[in-house]
Amino acid sequence: MYSWPVLMWTELTVLFFVAVVLLIMAFLFDAPLREQANPAFPENPAKSPWYFLGIQELVSYSAFAGGVLIPLLFIAFLISIPYVDKEEKYSGIWFSGKQGAMIMAISIIFSAVISVLQVFIIVRFGWLREWFDHISGFIIILANPATLSALFYIMWSVLINRYTGSTRMAAIALFTCAMTGLIIFTATGIWFRGPNWEFYWSPSQWPVQ
Repeated sequence: MYSWPVLMWTELTVLFFVAVVLLIMAFLFDAPLREQANPAFPENPAKSPWYFLGIQELVSYSAFAGGVLIPLLFIAFLISIPYVDKEEKYSGIWFSGKQGAMIMAISIIFSAVISVLQVFIIVRFGWLREWFDHISGFIIILANPATLSALFYIMWSVLINRYTGSTRMAAIALFTCAMTGLIIFTATGIWFRGPNWEFYWSPSQWPVQ
C-alpha cells in the first residue's frame, strides 16, 4: 500500500469519522463531572486523571524517580529508536515477524511478574522506609519500584539483544516491558488505591469518614 494517496486518505477518513462520533456523543451526553472542589475539605484519595495514575503510583514510591527520572528515560528511549534501530529486515511488518511477536509475549509475562511482585512486596511488607527508620532519602530515590522496574526492563532488553543480536528485538522487548508495567501500575492506581493512597481490594473496604 502506498502512503500517498491511499494510506493518507484512509487515515483522514478515520479521523473525520472519529471526530463526528465524538461530537455527537458530546451533544447527547453530559460529562460525568463531580461536585465543585472545596479547599476546606480536600478529596482523599486525590487522584489524577486515569491516564496519569500510573505515573502517580510511581510518584508515591519516589517523587523524583517516578515523576521525573523514569518519564524522561522513557521519552529518551522513544526518541532514540530511529537512531539505534537501522535494520531493514521485516520493515513495515507488525512486531518484525514471528520472532518479534514471541519476544513481545515473553516480555509481557516477564514485566507482569516483576511489576506485580513489587506491588505485592510493598503492600504486604512495606518498603525501605518501613524496614529502616533512618534510611537516607537518596537511597529511596535510587532503590524503589520505579527505578527497579526500569533496571529490570533494561537488563531484559540487553539480554534479548545478546540472544538475538538484533537491536529491534531489544527495542520491542524494552517497549513491551515498559507499557506492560505502566498498565499494571495504572490499574493499581485506578482500582486499588484508597484514602491516604493505601491499598484496598475494593472501595467498599475504605474506612468511613
